[in-house]
Amino acid sequence: MAHFIPNETFRAAEKKLKLVYLLYAIGLLFPVSTLAGFLLLLTGRNLKIDEPVIASHRRWLFVTGTVILIATISSLLAIDLSAGYLSIVIAPEFFAADAYTLYRIVRGIIFLSKRRPVDPLEALTITRILHNLGFIRS
Repeated sequence: MAHFIPNETFRAAEKKLKLVYLLYAIGLLFPVSTLAGFLLLLTGRNLKIDEPVIASHRRWLFVTGTVILIATISSLLAIDLSAGYLSIVIAPEFFAADAYTLYRIVRGIIFLSKRRPVDPLEALTITRILHNLGFIRS
C-alpha cells in the first residue's frame, strides 16, 4: 500500500476537524462549546473537500453533534416543562449522551490521527439505526 502524502488542503481540513473534536470534548462540561463546534463543522469551507478521510470524519462529527444537541435540548425542555420533577428521570439521558459522545470523540481522534476514514457502520448500534432510517448515507 502506498504511503499517503497529504496536501495543504487536507492538512487544513484535518486541523479544523481536530478543533471540532476538541470543542465537542470541551462541550462535555460546557455545552456551548458543542454548539460552536457544530457550527464550525457546518460552515467550514476547508472541510468540504472530496477526500474520503475528511468526508467520513465530517459525517461522523455531524451525527455526533446532532445526537448531543437533541439530547441536551430534549433534556432541558423536559426538566423545564416538568418544573424539575423529571430531573431524576432525565439524568441518565445526560450520562448516556456524554458516554456516547466521549466514545465517538476518542474513536474519531484515533482514526483521524491514523488518517483513516471512520466507518459509521462499524460503530455502536445507534449509528446503524440512523443509517437504516436514512439519516446517514454510506
